[in-house]
Amino acid sequence: MGGIIDNFIGTVKNGLAFRGRTDRRDYWVFILTFLVILAVLLWFAEKISFMDAFVKLYCVLMILPILAATSRRLHDVDKSAKWLFAGLVPVLGAICIFVFIIGEGKESDNRYGARPCMSCCITGAD
Repeated sequence: MGGIIDNFIGTVKNGLAFRGRTDRRDYWVFILTFLVILAVLLWFAEKISFMDAFVKLYCVLMILPILAATSRRLHDVDKSAKWLFAGLVPVLGAICIFVFIIGEGKESDNRYGARPCMSCCITGAD
């Protein structure tokens, strides 16, 4: 369990790092942890009225880390972060990005850097 939390915190700390690569496992652990925390906050917000502000603050604070992690994930599959703009196209753009990020990353170095080691976010390496 500590590895999951360490992964989440490490990815949030790298929230402004749009360079480099993130492997598939680390990316999805981060996203799923984000969603679990959001679900817990939403559950509390349903019970306690002032928690709505925490939910909104959490979502706003997580925008950059999610964009940065998705950018690095796109780099891992050898796609430019400019593909994030495809998300502006309703439905089709989101499907396109999703197909890219679920794919296997490149085994070798690519133009975005070396292949990420497992749990690089935990050690702080990029």
